[in-house]
Amino acid sequence: MTSSRFQDAAALVRRAKERLPGLRAAYEKAIAAGEVSAELKMDVKEIIDCLRSALDYCARELYERYGAPTKKGTKPKVYFPIAPAGSDWKSFLGKSIPGLDEKRPDLARTLERYQPAADPRNNQWLADLAFLSIENKHAQLSAQAPQRMPWVDAPPGFIIMDSHDIIIEDVVVNGHRLEGPLRLDTDHLPENLPDWMQVGSSTVFVWRIDQRTVEVLELLTHAVHRMDRIVDQLSKRA
Repeated sequence: MTSSRFQDAAALVRRAKERLPGLRAAYEKAIAAGEVSAELKMDVKEIIDCLRSALDYCARELYERYGAPTKKGTKPKVYFPIAPAGSDWKSFLGKSIPGLDEKRPDLARTLERYQPAADPRNNQWLADLAFLSIENKHAQLSAQAPQRMPWVDAPPGFIIMDSHDIIIEDVVVNGHRLEGPLRLDTDHLPENLPDWMQVGSSTVFVWRIDQRTVEVLELLTHAVHRMDRIVDQLSKRA
């Protein structure tokens, strides 16, 4: 049985997930040393490359099943659509996966729901991943002074955004999955936090993206978690 590109995409996401423990170890070493190491940059690049490639494998599979040639009759350069804010979605999708909107409008709507413009708070990670996949952008890490940062003593599935907001989702505590996503403003945390959440200060490595501060480890952990869902959803619906 021939493997579909969805299976290849799932394998890439698994590889990225397998790289996370190494990334955390390199991250902790770099924090202790106070500088971004070559090892950390390499781990970051490998995870970003896996995730970006997984997205494009999904796009290629969708095109092979439901796409159409260009008006000139040639095959287009197919890629996973991540539309900039304010862009025309149908036009953008038509350039990245031509024919999909006509043959499978339901899948076109699914892709649209993943877009940062559709849900800026929950989907911004996808735009950040696209930005960092540009050559050398991922390497522009810097250390940030200690600050009050929340962390969750529970299985991963959360991301800190802009160092001011935390969005928690898919957290399982004592065998029960919490309803979510849960949003907290770190500048105004409630006095009585749940016993599975602690607040402390730590040094973090960050990217500066469009005037925002994005913490490295949390973004990539969250991206791997969300990519698992995207590949699974697209493969089942296609």
